Parts: sequence; C-alpha cells; structure tokens
Amino acid sequence: MLFTAPLGAIIGTDAEDDIKEAIDVFICKDKDVEVFLKHKAIDFEMRDKSRTYLILDNDAFVRGTMTILAYFTLSLKSLEFRDTISYFFR
Repeated sequence: MLFTAPLGAIIGTDAEDDIKEAIDVFICKDKDVEVFLKHKAIDFEMRDKSRTYLILDNDAFVRGTMTILAYFTLSLKSLEFRDTISYFFR
C-alpha cells in the first residue's frame, strides 16, 4: 500500500528527522532526480519555489520506518500573458 505525504507538511514536525533520514537513503537510477530530492527539495519548499510530494510505503510506515518509493515535485511559477500573445479561453 502507498500513500502520498506533502514534504511541506512534514517540515517542522516531529517526523522531520525521520523523513530526512529517508531522503538520505533514497536511491534513484536518474542521479539528477536523486540529487534534487537530497539537496534541493527542502530548500525549494521553504522558499516557495516548488511543492514536493513523497510516495511512502504504508506497510513500512506502520512498522515505524519511513521508506520513500518515489516523489514528484510541482514547480510554482506564474505565467504572464501579455497583450501581444494571442490566447483563447472557452
């Protein structure tokens, strides 16, 4: 079983140390993906540059271990539409 946990909701709680440990042992075939989670995700979360959601193993969580199976990050960037750009809204 899986569940999704927003990284921002964990930062500053009693579970922060546990999630940092889980991030430290996270391994991915794509090293850029791994490096982002380990070195940038928390900083980007704190600076409102992105939102990261962790996919955790519920069975491991019940046993008292945080195991990150995957994650996804959404970038927070506003788009500016200028009058010179044509666009259509329905």
